[in-house]
Amino acid sequence: MYFYSDTCSYCKVWENEIANISLKTEFEDEFKLSFINFFSNVELEKYGISKTVKVTPTFIFIKDKTEVGRIEGYNGQELFWWQVDEIIKSDSQK
Repeated sequence: MYFYSDTCSYCKVWENEIANISLKTEFEDEFKLSFINFFSNVELEKYGISKTVKVTPTFIFIKDKTEVGRIEGYNGQELFWWQVDEIIKSDSQK
């Protein structure tokens, strides 16, 4: 899940640098990317998310209604993909 705001400059950078690429990766099969406006009224508990989303962008990885990882903020492509890889590796070792 990707929580964004239309006024978030980091969200716009992520969308330009990563969004189209992420839809074509092997991660997309396991963790579908859903765009959710930060200001929408989403019942997080319904998705197994207990911790509040406080910043944009926030990326939450959910598997079987359980949060398995979270990335808060965006600091560039290299760090983002490293964080994604760490979450995927950690989840696959469970």
